[in-house]
Amino acid sequence: MSSLKKEEIRIQAKLANIYTNVRRVCKASSLFYDYWNDLFVKNLDAEANPIILDCGCGTGFLLKRLHEEGYNFLVGLDITPEMLREAKILLGNTADLVLADAEELPIPS
Repeated sequence: MSSLKKEEIRIQAKLANIYTNVRRVCKASSLFYDYWNDLFVKNLDAEANPIILDCGCGTGFLLKRLHEEGYNFLVGLDITPEMLREAKILLGNTADLVLADAEELPIPS
């Protein structure tokens, strides 16, 4: 693993809890991400995409939005255990969460 990737993991680990809190309480952040998540979900074809893989799912906000829209086969992948811990708190058992590097997917096509 490159030193750059190790540094990214270290930084994301420190930001996981802060990211979740800022996302929930900062109006500008919420508006920004809600806009893009809504646009993504609006343009997604549920019949053509019954299984959703969110690479770099972070703390799981997009997965939560997808679950609210009725998607039930959700997989979140992140390289940082701390981000996945936050996602698990948010999502419970509504998505499968995988600790992995998006450049080396452990998931079959």
